[in-house]
This record gives sequence, structure tokens and C-alpha cells, in this order.
Amino acid sequence: MSNFVNGEVRISEPASLVSIALGGVFGESGGKPVSRVRLDKAGIKKYQRTEEGKCLKPFLMATSSIELELRESLRRESVLRYKLGKLTWTNPLFVIIMVECLICVFLGIGIGILIEMPLMTLLMLIIGGLLGLYGVIIQLILRKNIEKNFHKHFLSRLDRYIDIVRLKQIEDGTYQDESEED
Repeated sequence: MSNFVNGEVRISEPASLVSIALGGVFGESGGKPVSRVRLDKAGIKKYQRTEEGKCLKPFLMATSSIELELRESLRRESVLRYKLGKLTWTNPLFVIIMVECLICVFLGIGIGILIEMPLMTLLMLIIGGLLGLYGVIIQLILRKNIEKNFHKHFLSRLDRYIDIVRLKQIEDGTYQDESEED
């Protein structure tokens, strides 16, 4: 199983407009265009503290790295290539849940040996097992739905920024519709 998801999205707007919108999503002020973005774990943590990062938290929680590259195709549409890193089994949330699971199991065994309460031992072992199962299920769901979350959260946010930039360019008179060029 690969730890990365690769893909591309075609956007029916010129790359100059989409790059400004992409810069807006990543917090660049003044309409600064951005054509390439690379975020590692530290970059994602830093981005999560921004206003935009807070809006994209469900998507950012499930990724370990993000690489985006924007290019313009021959038909004056943009192509956004992405490479998303899936969370590994060393994800802090997963590790914390597994540690809690082990604590419950060892407490259950300890209670069984020291106090000889089989019902309490069984209860602690069941709680530990359920915590472990919960951790594995959460990890698998986060890994499986990374591309779905990218399309649902990030691309919808980028689409809103594209609309804002397009409206601003129409107001300024700098927007060039490709249907007018034909």
C-alpha cells in the first residue's frame, strides 16, 4: 500500500487566475500568484494555525505532506497536479490510542494477578481491545479518504477563491474570458 496519492485536477480557468486563488488559499497577501506549494509535517502544522488552515482542518489532519503544482494546458485551462502523503502508523493520534489500549490491558492483567477480580480484569481487557480496534479503524478511515477529503475540502475552498479573483478581475477590467478570444 502506497503512502502517497497522486493525481491531477483540470480547472477551466487560466493558470494566472488560479495561481492568485491558490496564493489566497495559502495565505499570500496582495494577490501574489503561487504555482508550486510544498508542505511537510511542520509546514502543515504551521498552516493549521492560520485562518485558512482552520477551515481545512478535516483535510489537513489526514495528510502528512502536500505537494501541489499548477500548470497551464494548451486549451487555456489549468492543471493542478497533487501528491498527498497519507498518515503513517506513527500518527500521534493513533500512537496515543494504542498506548491507552496497552495501559488498559496491563492494568487488567495487573488487577487480575494482584486482586484476583476476574470481572474487573475482563472489563479492562475488553476496554483495551475496543480502544485498539477504534484506533485501527480511525487510522484506516483517515488513510482511505484522503483524496475524497482533498476534493471535498481543499478544492471547494480553491473554487471559492477562484470565483472571488474572477469577480475582482471583472471589476478591474483585467479578466479575459476565453470565449471572447475565439
